Amino acid sequence: MPGGQCSLHHVPPSEVATYHLARAFQGKNFFEGWAFGEHDWTAGSSQYMNRSVAEAERMIEARDTHAIIRTGGRGDFLRRKSVRLTTQDSWMYALVALRFTHVPYGCGVWPAFWMNSGSGHWPDGGELDILEYVNFGDSRISFHTGGSKHCKLEPAVIQDCDDFETGRVSYNCYTDYEAGLNGCGPAKASSRRTGEEWAQSPGVLAAEWNAAGIKVFYFSEPEIPADLLNDQPRPDAWNANIIAYFPFAASQQVLPGLCPAPATLLEPQSIVLNIALCGSWASEDFLQTCSERIPEVAAADGSGRCLTIPAGIDSHLAKKDCCMSFVYDQYGDYGAEKMLQTAFFNITWLKVYQTQFSLSEVLTPSPPPFPPGMPPPSLPPSPPPAFLSAPFPWSVLAVVELLIIVVVFSVLLIPSLHKLFRTLLFADFLHDARRDPRLYSLMDRGTL
Repeated sequence: MPGGQCSLHHVPPSEVATYHLARAFQGKNFFEGWAFGEHDWTAGSSQYMNRSVAEAERMIEARDTHAIIRTGGRGDFLRRKSVRLTTQDSWMYALVALRFTHVPYGCGVWPAFWMNSGSGHWPDGGELDILEYVNFGDSRISFHTGGSKHCKLEPAVIQDCDDFETGRVSYNCYTDYEAGLNGCGPAKASSRRTGEEWAQSPGVLAAEWNAAGIKVFYFSEPEIPADLLNDQPRPDAWNANIIAYFPFAASQQVLPGLCPAPATLLEPQSIVLNIALCGSWASEDFLQTCSERIPEVAAADGSGRCLTIPAGIDSHLAKKDCCMSFVYDQYGDYGAEKMLQTAFFNITWLKVYQTQFSLSEVLTPSPPPFPPGMPPPSLPPSPPPAFLSAPFPWSVLAVVELLIIVVVFSVLLIPSLHKLFRTLLFADFLHDARRDPRLYSLMDRGTL
């Protein structure tokens, strides 16, 4: 049954905490609160620019009604300028919604709207790819974990919600690309669209993440619910629009050990928007989906026909890669500039919502046990007790320093005072002895 058993909450819908707007990126201030990354982790042709260059070369534009993020001109050899944005804030549990009218597409393009651990831990910090695809291939929604965090999804639980398929990924969320583990991604067939098809389907992509799991939604522009437009979203009423479902807690409940500690499977997440160019996935797919759309590409080193080089810019054969040779288009032979005119985001807004219990959901009365050898989750620090935060004339450090001074003073000065006291006492005795000869006789016998 579509939209059936899809709840991520352990309480009746009437008791589910309501979401409030935590952060909005929109209008002329859209690019405030973002970090402009400059490293390309895909080993591709992306030469990511800082904010000043991106603004000067119109790779980013913020207007009253929307924001634009696009690729730029040629950069260093085999590279083309682009943009990678990461929110400076991270959130532990949230509803994230992106309203768009256009997304990037074209040969050599690898765009993504995704979430990643704000700490930089990967993949054990968690990663959710909400919108991701390469060239003219189909999009993929996927989740990734790794390190000491293992999680598999129970297919029966997923199918109780709706009909989902895994495509190129699986039900195992553990990610190790070298071992052929690509993460999990149960999604509806309708979510597997090309970038061109998504660009022609304006609307909202949203992801709800809480202690029980993740749901991803899509609304075409006419379907956007009023509660979301009014910043009072009720995602429990959106089940008819689910396009991907990750029931971590329910999978663990059905088969203990399948997805241990679902509430802390992800660390606090930052949001990322970027347009990568070529790189491992896009280079591997390039000839499959682009060979009939562009002229035949020659290797950039002039050696003849190009090849597929998955290692990309890190390989000594990078100059032979078809995708990188096309994107750089050194002499303008392949029409890359024209092709990449469609490589842009047009975003109306990006909003983050949280409930007032977003952090407390981790601290449930009966949390699932942690796997053996796995350390407890790192949660945001609690505020100090009131008596520690209140003003006090002495700090702990000052008291310790005072005690040290007293001890040193006692050790060094007391023996000297004792010797001085004995000297003065003896001098007084001699003075008295001159008046009373009996004192001398006591001294002779050792009595004094």
